[in-house]
Amino acid sequence: MTLTIKTFANARDQQPAVLDGEERGAVIATLLEWLRSWLPASFIDGEYIADGGILVGDSRHAEMDLVAWELLCNEPTLPMHNVVGAFLDGYWAARAVSESFDLAAYSGTLDRLPLNDRAYAATALALYSVLCSRASRLTGTQQSMVRQRLLTARGKILSHNVLPYVLGSLDYLVGPGQSRPIVDVASYRGYRCDDGPTSYFVVERLADHTEVVHVHEAILRKLRRRTLMVSYDIPDSKHLDVDVPPLVSACVLKGLLEDRFRGQADSVDYVNIKTDLKMTLPYDDAGA
Repeated sequence: MTLTIKTFANARDQQPAVLDGEERGAVIATLLEWLRSWLPASFIDGEYIADGGILVGDSRHAEMDLVAWELLCNEPTLPMHNVVGAFLDGYWAARAVSESFDLAAYSGTLDRLPLNDRAYAATALALYSVLCSRASRLTGTQQSMVRQRLLTARGKILSHNVLPYVLGSLDYLVGPGQSRPIVDVASYRGYRCDDGPTSYFVVERLADHTEVVHVHEAILRKLRRRTLMVSYDIPDSKHLDVDVPPLVSACVLKGLLEDRFRGQADSVDYVNIKTDLKMTLPYDDAGA
């Protein structure tokens, strides 16, 4: 069989054997041609490119992530970041990252990419793939580095209300038993809202003035232990309960209330009044 870019374009209908019978040089040349063919497209379909990555990852040809990385280093445009990110997303889902791949340098590209660009999304999803894939064999140091990068990316995406489809994946990093979130508290503000006979505190996202947390009470209980009880609800569906402590701590407790409970409260019980979920954290470790 003669290898063409259609082999990768129809990756979902191909078996790895279609590449296994080809010489490595031919596979690399055709792969690079296919990846470059996406650059002029008005829409770069990440799913199709990821399928090509899976096909290559399942084949006998190793270290093809290094080929994609070299291509990106030589042609570091936003469209190429998008294309290479989508390819690595699929490739790393099927095959472990190559030992000589500079994962720190690739992770660092997030610092230079526009937050609202699909190139940022593709890169973040590729890193999520290398972190969470069953094929992944990252060292402990690599895992920690990539996780911190992604937690920072999640905080930026959340605070600027962009790339919701990426946020859906990164939210798993802060699920039960996972990492604490990194929240860009400077991108939010707190204020008091007086609504007729009731009043409450609001945490607002500055980017679009969305109310993300309502704090209904902050009551100090001293009977059994010096605990501050904070009752809240989350009107914005993109924020999770784990995002509440750092936001409320920075914008309400230490902001609006001027840290008045310091020295009085040893811990804070954050209670979601709609779900009854409770999180207890030390007052000085409430997230800010």
